[in-house]
Amino acid sequence: MTTPHDLDDRLRAELAALGAPEKRRDLGERLPDGGPLTGAQALALFDAQLTSRLLDLAGQWLHGFGEGYHTIESAGHEGNAAVAAALRPTDPALLHHRSGAFYCLRAAQAAGAFPTAPPPPVPPTPAPEADPDAAVDASPDAGPGTVVDGSPSAAPPAAAAGSPSAAPPAAAAGSPSAAPPAGAAGLAPAAP
Repeated sequence: MTTPHDLDDRLRAELAALGAPEKRRDLGERLPDGGPLTGAQALALFDAQLTSRLLDLAGQWLHGFGEGYHTIESAGHEGNAAVAAALRPTDPALLHHRSGAFYCLRAAQAAGAFPTAPPPPVPPTPAPEADPDAAVDASPDAGPGTVVDGSPSAAPPAAAAGSPSAAPPAAAAGSPSAAPPAGAAGLAPAAP
């Protein structure tokens, strides 16, 4: 028959056999799978799960001496620790006899021992896509990257930019006194 002591010894031997990783990560960093947990939080979850299992073993040991009376364990419900981690310590929880891992993590949260997560990374703002068909105004009056509308109804760039050399509003609206178009492509004529 396997005793609680045998199970504890086997667990310790298996964990010791894992060895140290080649490179240790910062426990404050998020896990590499892209999830919201940090290494420290994953370890806290594992600790709550192990504590729950060890409490089960302690209950079996006490029962062997006639000291324990409740032998239904939390074994197999260690994932409840993750449920506790997803909630605030002040959220109500209706626990039962198999909620050992939940209780262990909730106790760590209430004691302030559960690590907080860093703020989520801010995704980079995508650069506005440039229109590949747009022409860039290279005249001396144009600002950097000024795009020129090449449609026949477009006002000359100077008028669109509101510069001092802009035509009066009547001219820009296409009245008889309007200036002639600035070229076939709608580009401003080059400066002399």
